[in-house]
Amino acid sequence: MRVLVVADIHANYDALAALPDSDLTLCAGDTVTFGALPNESLDWLRERRALSIRGEEDDAVANGTFYRLPRHIEQAGIAGRAWTRATIAPARSAQLASLPPEYETVVDGCRIAMVHAYPGDYNRYLGPSDDELDRMTRAFPRAQIIVTAHTHRQSVRRYRDKLIVNPGSVGLSSKGGHAAFVLIEHGNLTFASIPYDVERAIERIRATALASDVKDACIRELTKGSLRPYTRLPMRASVPA
Repeated sequence: MRVLVVADIHANYDALAALPDSDLTLCAGDTVTFGALPNESLDWLRERRALSIRGEEDDAVANGTFYRLPRHIEQAGIAGRAWTRATIAPARSAQLASLPPEYETVVDGCRIAMVHAYPGDYNRYLGPSDDELDRMTRAFPRAQIIVTAHTHRQSVRRYRDKLIVNPGSVGLSSKGGHAAFVLIEHGNLTFASIPYDVERAIERIRATALASDVKDACIRELTKGSLRPYTRLPMRASVPA
């Protein structure tokens, strides 16, 4: 089975449309905010019957919960959440509200767990200490792969008998104008990023009713690369036996 693992779409439908086909799609949260097409992005996941979880942006839009943002995009994020809340259809809002905070599934005999940022916390960055990694692995004792997101940076680290995998961001990748993702196939994890029509995504943001400074901040994230904490990336890793 070919499994596509994505996260941090941020309503960038043009980036989604560039992704490869798969037998199963897993989404580790933050489908909305910052991009111009939240409805279409949610529909893309629904049509592919993706197994999805909730990120802090999904929770903020669906339930009105406040989460802090990095300073350079704070005002854009707050305005983007309000705009998204007013833009998405009621059925899509219900779709967001129904997403679980964590999820586990078994694919070809491999148990995969997903959490957006950290167990019990949508907005906390996973640190490199053994204590932090212990807490992550204890939250999913049966999983062989733990998918996390939130940093917008691709990474993989082996800790004890598990792989902790971050697929990067589809919509606001650390490499501007590229959609990042992971494929799991034939016992291997392959990290990739592919270009998409970023000019079209920019045009869509320009066409929204967002304030001009908010649009500019969103476009900078698209074109310059999202500035968030990250770890280095090996390009391939075998699934734990």
